[in-house]
Amino acid sequence: MTIGLMTKDFRFPAVSKLSSETHGGDDVGIFARGPWAHLYSGVLEQHTIPHIMAYASCVGEGRTACSGAFSTLANLSLPVILGALFSLLYL
Repeated sequence: MTIGLMTKDFRFPAVSKLSSETHGGDDVGIFARGPWAHLYSGVLEQHTIPHIMAYASCVGEGRTACSGAFSTLANLSLPVILGALFSLLYL
C-alpha cells in the first residue's frame, strides 16, 4: 500500500508522530568566541557550519581568510606553536 504525495492523508516524516524522539542536528546551539566568531551569528543552516569552521581556521580550498599578516602563524601546526611557547616559558 502506497500513499501518493497528492492525497489529503499524506504526511511528511518530519511532522509524523514517532514512538521515540530523534535528533537531526538542526536545532543545535552554536557558540563561538574569537577570530571570525561573527560568522556564527543568527540562524544557520547545518551544512554551512563546517564550511565556516574551515574558513576561520584556514583549512581547505577556501583559504582566502589567511592571506593577511597572520597567514604564516595560521599555517603552523599546533605542536610547533606549543613547543615554541613552552620552550620560551621554561628555558
